[in-house]
Amino acid sequence: MTNALVSFPVFDEKPSDDYVDRWLEFTNATGHPERFENVTTTKPEMIGTLRLLSGEIEVPIFKRDDQDMVPCPICHPTDPWFKLGRMAFFPEERVVRFIGHECAKRHYKGEFDIAEERYRKEARVRYLLRRWGSLADNVDRIAKFANSLVEHARALEDLRADIDKKASGLSKFLSRELSRNSGRIEIQVDSGIKDTNGNAVITTDVLGVAYGSEFWGRPYVPYQQLLSLQRDTEDLKRDLPIWRSEDLDSDHEEEILIRASSADMLPERLDELSFLLIRSQSFFTPNNLALLERWGKNTGSPFKSLTCRVENDRLVIASNTFADYHYINPVLPFAAVNRSPSTPSEILTLRRPQANNRSGQLPG
Repeated sequence: MTNALVSFPVFDEKPSDDYVDRWLEFTNATGHPERFENVTTTKPEMIGTLRLLSGEIEVPIFKRDDQDMVPCPICHPTDPWFKLGRMAFFPEERVVRFIGHECAKRHYKGEFDIAEERYRKEARVRYLLRRWGSLADNVDRIAKFANSLVEHARALEDLRADIDKKASGLSKFLSRELSRNSGRIEIQVDSGIKDTNGNAVITTDVLGVAYGSEFWGRPYVPYQQLLSLQRDTEDLKRDLPIWRSEDLDSDHEEEILIRASSADMLPERLDELSFLLIRSQSFFTPNNLALLERWGKNTGSPFKSLTCRVENDRLVIASNTFADYHYINPVLPFAAVNRSPSTPSEILTLRRPQANNRSGQLPG
């Protein structure tokens, strides 16, 4: 290891992203971040302003000449001291240093917290700018898919609103009952066997799995959700303002954070809405309605009686429970029952890498 300390006060402003990228590449290749061009190794002249240029970087110590740890210019400029560090810019001195992460937190205290918050904000803006570009390049595909959901979302939302107006309380009841056990319809039945005390042995019988509880959930406003997504899609056609990380807390930065954050989850939100529509429509399938009627005829169900079917393009539900009676027979719009489009692969590939897979399954 060389103990010669050097200072390069050549940075009149925060180094460019290209410089930082090359510094990181050099560090990963050599294990010597302190030897990169124009990197200062002397101790800071003052505890002043600090601008972090990177997240935590684990230096590949095994690539260093002596396979020793990196000296910390803040507290131990000539001694091996750390392997987890940060790239940092010191504007008052016009220099950059590779500093020990914990050393900086300890010596710079409040200034480090401010620098960390600022770095996270800059990293978020950089991510959003890249993300915006990717989405804007595919705005026509996104808009086309969103438009394909319009009639289905509007028909289902209107149908549900009509039902709520005519049968207050039905949606809450069906949502609760159909959501139990992930839609699995279970009833208690007498097995015909007696236990040792002469009591009937009651068993659980599964009639099947009911779909469509999503249609009865609250709030149920898929069309309003879609309108919001279409506004975000339309916004992708307008350029974001130019951003320079040196413009601290600029109005442009806030605009980017607001608009691009809204667009960031657009593919996932469209996928989730598509999933909601298809799951909602599954309630109206003949097999599903027949299962519910069988359930209603069973003494182990919450119903005294239940009619649940489609007759002459009308949804007929007559629900008689121990608590209430509801009857509806609204016309079923074609778009409400004609299967809504699934999310195409060209939209799925636009989802964020960390996006979780949706829970549940699409009905067959």
